[in-house]
Amino acid sequence: MANNLESKIEHLYQINTSFFQYMRHLVEETLKTQPYHLTPTKFYILNYIASGTKYMVADISNKLHLTSGATTSLLNQLEEESLIKRVRDKKTGESCGFH
Repeated sequence: MANNLESKIEHLYQINTSFFQYMRHLVEETLKTQPYHLTPTKFYILNYIASGTKYMVADISNKLHLTSGATTSLLNQLEEESLIKRVRDKKTGESCGFH
């Protein structure tokens, strides 16, 4: 019985892996047709920001399983490409969100 359960779990894992590989492929193909030089990771960051939720760098890092340094670098690139704008705290000047 345990062996059958392990087999089913392995099969679900394979389906899950295939699904995410296919989704990544679709995103990559879609991005090729866009005028921006977006990677799938930048696309996902823009998706999170566009959802309207106020995200901090740590939130985005956690969602995408990236280091805060990698996330900051990607956010800097998106800002340089004028695809996002950082919202800064008026008192401290620290980044407190994105548009």
